[in-house]
Amino acid sequence: MLVIKLVHHSFICIVYNLIVIYPVYRLAYS
Repeated sequence: MLVIKLVHHSFICIVYNLIVIYPVYRLAYS
């Protein structure tokens, strides 16, 4: 159960980073 929770948390962090960082990265290098 702990492993599943950890993987789920990691997945949310990755998705959050993509949503937040990708537009900023694209603006910075456009």
